[in-house]
Amino acid sequence: MEGNELRNGIPYYDTNITSNAKHTMYNTASNITIRGAAGPNRQSISSGNLNYTLEERDWGYPVLATRNTSNSTMSNNAAFILDTNNGNYNPRSYSNNTLIFPKIPKPFDIAGNTRFDSQDETAYRKAVILLDANPNTSVGGFKITVAIQHGNEFTTIIENFTFPATLSYAENGLPSSVSSSLKPQVAATPPVIRYTVNTPSQLVIGFTASTGTNLTYTNVIRNLRITPLYGANTAHDDIKSHRRGPVIIRPLDNDIGYFNDGSNTPIGDKEFLDPASFRFWKNEYECIGNNKYEYSVPGQGRWVYNPKTTELMFFPEKGYQGKASIMYDIKGKYHPYNGEKFRSSLATISVTLTNDQP
Repeated sequence: MEGNELRNGIPYYDTNITSNAKHTMYNTASNITIRGAAGPNRQSISSGNLNYTLEERDWGYPVLATRNTSNSTMSNNAAFILDTNNGNYNPRSYSNNTLIFPKIPKPFDIAGNTRFDSQDETAYRKAVILLDANPNTSVGGFKITVAIQHGNEFTTIIENFTFPATLSYAENGLPSSVSSSLKPQVAATPPVIRYTVNTPSQLVIGFTASTGTNLTYTNVIRNLRITPLYGANTAHDDIKSHRRGPVIIRPLDNDIGYFNDGSNTPIGDKEFLDPASFRFWKNEYECIGNNKYEYSVPGQGRWVYNPKTTELMFFPEKGYQGKASIMYDIKGKYHPYNGEKFRSSLATISVTLTNDQP
């Protein structure tokens, strides 16, 4: 409830569903939430003394799982999962559902409160969302894990949540009546709807943002990466304040390839990368090609990669000062992760040369 608006979600109540008093257990100031799919067809719904005819995608989207991350005392307790059999929400703490809500050792606010350029800044935020196929397709199409990097900390918020194929939820976002002051009333007994949604054949990503009445906030999304799950994962390398001579870099030390050892989840390590699959890119549009391990940038210097040692060397031109960079990608060593579709997204290697010696 927010003024005269209602949204389908977890109601703020303990015993009285019409209460608008928000208990600390229902703190939504900093939550990670997984919602269900849109309603797949036209639906006629009665809520109190009002009747609704809702078109496809005008209903559904129930909260499936939600978790508070903030530095309040509720950070490891304000968590809920939808009971897909009856539409109720059951409070969960990390202690009784460690597989879905692991403990948050260092609670944090999702908002960093300022712009950032590096993960060394405390305001840095990165979301990592993993979708893994569920072998039991009759139960759900896939499993979802959501993790957030905040500064240099990496915290898993929701782990291996099974997205349900069929579920029941209480449609509490439709008013049961509207008073003369246009204030909507939540139904004392919201209608429970059950529906089934097939796993989609395509991935669609969209973004929406709102700052409410807080005009000091700016929503910015940068550096979106979409890769197949268990595709090689690359990280940027930034060498700062190098003074003179060639620079030696080991770019694969912070990268990951995957190997399936027969368990349900492949294991990841830099040892599972194929060093020979390393490719230089001039920019995000121009690849230098396979098995081409040298590239010169006029006015800056020469990049040389050794697939046997996995070392990369940068030989700056005499007198060059400034920031030189090159992009690269790589893929795994073992089947099926040695296929091109599992090749990593691009990472950047940067070297800043200075001449500040006394």
